[in-house]
Amino acid sequence: MSSKLRHLRRYEKDVEETFEDYHSAWLKDYSEIKRDILGDVTERVGTSSASGDSPDFSSAQTPPETGVTEREEDHPPRPDTPPWAKKLYRSVAMATHPDKVEDPSLIPEMTKLFNTAARAIKQGELGDLIDVAVELGMEIDLPASEMARVIRDKIEHAQEKIHSMENCLAWVWCETESDSDKIQIVKQALSHDGVELPSDERLAELIKKLDEIGGEGD
Repeated sequence: MSSKLRHLRRYEKDVEETFEDYHSAWLKDYSEIKRDILGDVTERVGTSSASGDSPDFSSAQTPPETGVTEREEDHPPRPDTPPWAKKLYRSVAMATHPDKVEDPSLIPEMTKLFNTAARAIKQGELGDLIDVAVELGMEIDLPASEMARVIRDKIEHAQEKIHSMENCLAWVWCETESDSDKIQIVKQALSHDGVELPSDERLAELIKKLDEIGGEGD
């Protein structure tokens, strides 16, 4: 189960990176479409009926920052920290503390793991500490039944997060090749923004225009 969680975590990171790209692409495309539609409205009535801002139509949370920041302080465990967690934190710190990492190319990745572990031990979020240990392939001194429960919970959480990102509008927008699907997505976003819906034919024209612009950039 630990191996499954490690693989799932890696896949989750890949999905997060793709999600960020798709989210940006969706907001850019929607802004272009909405701007054209509001331009049509302006020509008809002389004023714009809505702002030009793009809605955040993702059903998933925006992934956390992935860049390396300043490292956390090496906090001692809280008094109520169980012995297994204290031992595990020491092992994690020895493996990930920037001053102890010999390979310079690994320092950014290890610093992120160290920061996660340091915050976890400071705040008592031992699940996050377990995440780091699993990522590093370390043994965790917990009863097998308890460890299995923790790992199952984390697998379920990761699967839910991945499912949420892969089923948000931004993801579907970038993955689908169906114009009818894209028309429905745009109509949903426009309705959310209170913008008068144009005809499906007009939306199809605007989507085709985006595709042509995208093709010119390839």
